[in-house]
Formats: sequence, C-alpha cells, structure tokens
Amino acid sequence: MRSLTEEETKTLFQKLAHYTGRSLNQLIQPTDEDERYVFRIQGSRVYYVKLSIANLATSIARDNLLSLGTCIGKFTRTMKFRMHITALDVIAPHARYKVWIRPNGEMPFLYGGHVLKAHTLRWSEDCPENSGCVVFSQDDTPLFGVSARSSSAASKLEPTAITVFRQADLGEYLRELFAGMPPYNSSQKQAIAQFVDLTQEKDSTAAKYLRGSGWNVEQAIDAYFGAAKSGSSSSAVAALNKIFDSYRDDLEENPDMIGIEGAMRFLEEIEVRLDEVVCLAIAELLKSPSMGEFTRKEFVNGWKGAGADSIPQMITHAATLRKRIPTHPESFRRVYRFAFPLCRMQGQRNLSFEIASEQWRLFFTSDNGGVEWNTATTPWLDWYIEFLESRNTRVVNKDLWEQTEVFLRKSLEDESFAWWSPDGAWPGTLDDFVAFVQQDKRGGKASAGEAMDVE
Repeated sequence: MRSLTEEETKTLFQKLAHYTGRSLNQLIQPTDEDERYVFRIQGSRVYYVKLSIANLATSIARDNLLSLGTCIGKFTRTMKFRMHITALDVIAPHARYKVWIRPNGEMPFLYGGHVLKAHTLRWSEDCPENSGCVVFSQDDTPLFGVSARSSSAASKLEPTAITVFRQADLGEYLRELFAGMPPYNSSQKQAIAQFVDLTQEKDSTAAKYLRGSGWNVEQAIDAYFGAAKSGSSSSAVAALNKIFDSYRDDLEENPDMIGIEGAMRFLEEIEVRLDEVVCLAIAELLKSPSMGEFTRKEFVNGWKGAGADSIPQMITHAATLRKRIPTHPESFRRVYRFAFPLCRMQGQRNLSFEIASEQWRLFFTSDNGGVEWNTATTPWLDWYIEFLESRNTRVVNKDLWEQTEVFLRKSLEDESFAWWSPDGAWPGTLDDFVAFVQQDKRGGKASAGEAMDVE
C-alpha cells in the first residue's frame, strides 16, 4: 500500500465531495486525532483505514498485503474513480443529500432500476437536480444515487417519473467481485469485448445484458439501448420536443415537420455527415418519411427509444451506430433495406439505377461506414455496376436491391461461387452477373482464387 499522489487525491476528493459536500473534512480531519483515518492505494483500489493500523501495515511486504480497511472504490485505466458499494457505510453518515424509498422500491433499485416518484418516501430539502445523494431504505440501509430532479420539482412529477438515478447495484458488485467464477469461454469473451467496444460500458454490464439475451450480441445491444424506454418520463419527451422545435423550418404551416434545411443543421449538430451510412441509420431510427425530413412523433419516439434526450447523448448514440453498422449484419441490413423506400422518387415503386448505384457505393465501401465489397482478387462493386450499366439498367426493384446485399455476404464468404446454383431463388439479374464474372472477368474459370490482373 502507498499514499495517493496529488492527482489521485484530487480526483478522489472531488468524487467524495459530490456526495458529502463540506462534510468531507470530517472524513479527512476528524476532531479526535486518535480516530484519524487515511486513504491508501493498493493496485488500483483505494482504502479508508485507521492511521494507526496503516502504520503497522508498513511492516508487511506489499505483495503479501491483499487489503486493509474499507475499500472506497478504484481507479479505472483512464484514471476516473468509481465508487464501490463498500464505501457506503463510510459516506452515509456524512451525506449531504439523502433520499428514503418505500419497501416496494428497494429490490428494483438494488438490482439496477431507478427510483420512481411512486417509490420515494421522503428526501432532504433543497436537494438540487443532478446531485449525488445516498438512498436509504426505511431501515436506513444506504445505497448510491444521483437526483434526477430537485426536491421541489419532484413533488409535481407523475408517479412513474424518475426521481433518482441509480449509481451502483448490489448484483453488479457481486458479479464483479466473483467475475472469475465461472470463467467465460472464448466466444463469450469475444461477445463481451464487442459489447464494450460499442457501448463503452464495463465488462460486468456487458455480461449482464449478454446473459439476458443468451449471449446474442445484437439482442444484448438492443436491450441496452432500449432500457431507457421503461424509465422514460414526461421530462424526456419535453426535452425532445424542445430540440425538435429548434430545427423546424416552417413554424406555422408545418409545426410537426423538420424540413431539409433543419435536418441538415440537426445532423451537423450531432456530428453526422451526409455522405456516411450513419446518416441513413439516423433516418431509419427516426422513420424519416422522405430524404431530409423528420416528423415530430417519430423524432421523439426514436430518440426516446434510444435513450437519448439531449444533443450530447445523440452524438454518443450516432458514434455507437457508426461502429455497430459495419460489424453487425442485422443492423446493416435494417438500415440498407430502409434506404430503398427512402431514396425512391415520390410516386415510384422502383429506385432509379443512378440513385441505386450511388447508394451501393456508399453502403458497399468502408470509407464512409459501409461494408467493403472488394477483395484482393475481385473488385466486386465495380464489376457489378459495370455489368448493370452494360445492360442499360434504368431501375432497380425492391427484390434486386435486397438480394444484392445477401449476394454480397455470400460472395465475400466464398469467391469461388461454390454456394451458387442456377436453380436457386436469386433474381435473374444476379444469375446473369455470376455468368458475367465467370466468363467475361475470369476467362471461364469458376474459381476466384487464381491470380488475375486487376486495374
């Protein structure tokens, strides 16, 4: 164990002061010198220990000392400090703001739920919004929380509105404590790594959602982003309506519609470019009726479902989609298929070839967030567009649009066409494209594995 550095001490005290306020001095410098406690760090974990005991511990080799005193929390790799539930007994007596919950709200809060207005028994007066507070059961068992509303505003909320956000749950603490029992297999570790990469959450949070979805990454991520739905309140709807109103083009004639100019300003605000796939993913999320338009109802429902009711949260969600779409076929396919009706000219059943080819160059290249449909031996996308142009293709119907993406997946898995059969249910255009590749591009050879010159 060692003393904390100046920077570590500053980070720790800022975190503690969020809950204790000026009462932090009583933790650092008690009136009775014999009862003085100090903070010590072992590895990444910080302990609160009586000074006299800490002095005795100096005679024990650091490698042999597992822990001492009460664990307050730990530093992450990025040097952020996370509180542990074990710190509650130390902090609770000095808490600046306190909230007491009813018995029917204890279990939901213990295992990851927020405190609703219906579960709130009472709390400290003058508690401001977004302040750290200690949540107590009726028998004064403490837990962490952050106030979602001020105490004065909370009295006016609906019963289902959130009053306190949870900061830790007992189940999560126990799972993290015994994370190695049982060990995860290789596929589960890979699933956890994918979940963490997309959500920037902790491993324990990833494991919780993955277990609930049978270790299906796609379903786990959907559940993660959909979790905010159950906790959404009228305040989130009000915030989203306010954001929507700030981008409307015509306040009088179309009060419930964002037009092209407003949509461009909004996308710029959430750091989304018009020439990237995530732009279409936002359109799919918000069920855009046509390119460059958003309706109020779908705007509110879409962002509420994504758990984002502020511009910073929307930026974060867009960044997550940017990572997720090229690596998760189901997400990619959902956005790709939504693009067909979105990009059609009004009143048309099919997509013009000119627009379709532009969209394929967007979706089927990795430069702008799509899936690369080119390999070291085969420039698939260029050949496909060249083939369609040689046939004087004017329009692309829905079946060809959707099956082109399926064909892409198959061709990347096996370039030799071993999976293809003339008797398959592929559109005739794709059957002809296979013949074009084999005869015109590969000189009648069915295998793509042999060397060839590609310009």
